[in-house]
Amino acid sequence: LQQVDGIINYDHITHPRRCYNGNWTEEERIAKHREHYLRTHICTVLGEAGTRATRQTIDLDAFTDDPEHFVSFITTRVQDTGEVMKPIVYGGYKSNLMFLFKRYRYIPRAGYSVELKEYMDGVKRIANEARAAGE
Repeated sequence: LQQVDGIINYDHITHPRRCYNGNWTEEERIAKHREHYLRTHICTVLGEAGTRATRQTIDLDAFTDDPEHFVSFITTRVQDTGEVMKPIVYGGYKSNLMFLFKRYRYIPRAGYSVELKEYMDGVKRIANEARAAGE
């Protein structure tokens, strides 16, 4: 975005062919033009919802090689106070992972979902026990 921000052309705002009679100051018009230009650029890079991204940010094949990659990530997530989160929060992380797969039209290897479900059941059980014990 910084590269795109550096090439925005404001000439039609700062040196218009016609006199501008609107209510916005030149600074406000520049800010609106910049925002519109950057939003348009972001949409072209990300694409519409449900489409493939133009850049790959994660190797999903390697990530789904073993469910422990995901489980080790979510088990490090705790509240600001250091307490274990509620089990439903961990389920939300799994839901976000499944949405990521759907967003990029990725189909994990056979058996990954079953293995992940077993791990998630264990994480939720341990979270319930820890919260019951006051941790």
